[in-house]
Amino acid sequence: ALVEAVQLVGAGQAPRLAQDESLATYEPLCTEERTAIDWSQPLEQVYNLIRGANPQPGAHAALGADRVKFFDCRKLEYAHDRTPGEVLEIRSEGIVVAALGGALLLQRLQPAGQAKQKAVDFAAAVGVRQRSAVSPGALGGSGSSAKAAASLARTAAEGSTSSMRQPLVAPT
Repeated sequence: ALVEAVQLVGAGQAPRLAQDESLATYEPLCTEERTAIDWSQPLEQVYNLIRGANPQPGAHAALGADRVKFFDCRKLEYAHDRTPGEVLEIRSEGIVVAALGGALLLQRLQPAGQAKQKAVDFAAAVGVRQRSAVSPGALGGSGSSAKAAASLARTAAEGSTSSMRQPLVAPT
């Protein structure tokens, strides 16, 4: 079909169909307000949001005290009983996060005010551990990696993630 369409265009014989203007829609700009990750959505939607927001502006969520943008990820078939947004494991390729219907391997991210980096390097630097929570995307604010490390270490030591399930700033 594609080859035929190209040949028709080349020969000047492609059909010209008028668009029904009453059915036309406009897609708004992809802004940070539209790229907050909602972990309650199915795996496919979260995956497509991260891919669609790459390279600009990046899909975002809160990880501890830091607002983090995510850029590269892969869907994983992963059976689990964890809360969506919860870190399942840290692998050499990145951070595995629970999602509805599977898991996402987050491979590249960008903490607020820093350069893009491998997710596994960020996890090691700030102490992201299994069962940490990646909270829903939040607008505004940014924390330091030191604050994130302290919060994540405290949470891991207590064996609780409830304090990390809140976004940095309530969406406006």
